[in-house]
Amino acid sequence: MIIEECVDVRVLDATQYWFWDAYFGVTEITDLGSERIGRVVIDPNTCFRVLRVGLDDPSPKTRGYRLAVEELLKWINDESGSSREESNSSLARHQLAKITGQRFRSVDEWTIWWNANEDFVAWSEDHERLAVDAEARQAGTPLLDDVMVLEAEEYWFYEGRGWLSRVQPAGDFVRGALLMPPQLYNFRIRAEELEDVEAKRAGYLRAVQSLIFDGLLSPELQGTDRDSVFEMLSHLTGQTFDSRNAWIRWWDGNHRRLRLAPGGDRLAVQQK
Repeated sequence: MIIEECVDVRVLDATQYWFWDAYFGVTEITDLGSERIGRVVIDPNTCFRVLRVGLDDPSPKTRGYRLAVEELLKWINDESGSSREESNSSLARHQLAKITGQRFRSVDEWTIWWNANEDFVAWSEDHERLAVDAEARQAGTPLLDDVMVLEAEEYWFYEGRGWLSRVQPAGDFVRGALLMPPQLYNFRIRAEELEDVEAKRAGYLRAVQSLIFDGLLSPELQGTDRDSVFEMLSHLTGQTFDSRNAWIRWWDGNHRRLRLAPGGDRLAVQQK
């Protein structure tokens, strides 16, 4: 096995793995059960092992690649040096071009570009490298590393509860803010995941159930707060009841038959 032939074996997390992948590369990759093992190209005597779970998450991949850019920038220079220094500089320039899609001649050009864009680059599956999110850069909204990565059902649940704001497409993703009372988080989700019809139905169903059990069944819910819940339930179901008892009776009699309506924008009772 590869590991038995190594002088040093490092246990990496996902961010560290993607750092080494971007920073001159990894090789002899082998997936064994829940782990991935391999070697670091820059030091063949160093091997690694990393849990495969989380490697598909774009967040640690973005973090790792960003860290690699910062480290690679330290290797490039404009002045002549030893043959080793010039070779390392050439390799670093090649790797920077590979993981960013940019090609600059001078250190200053690289530094200016990175300082202007480092908060707005993220991993792109389409380009297979870091790419600048033009909308985020234009809006001056950094792509924070601590954004919450949502699954499709979670997204539609939060949307049904009215907790999402500033939702907008951003390349391969949809981004926005999630108010999970009392905290506000940034989030992202791959746009293609939102095409999952069953996930949308399940998310909306959870939202209606939450509005019923966490809202209408609470005797403290009165006045405008109660009316707000009525409005959200109407938006999610197309029903218009003006009392909590009517909503609860409707839920008890129909929740097992709720499906997405033909337009996909709300739930509807499936006819027998």
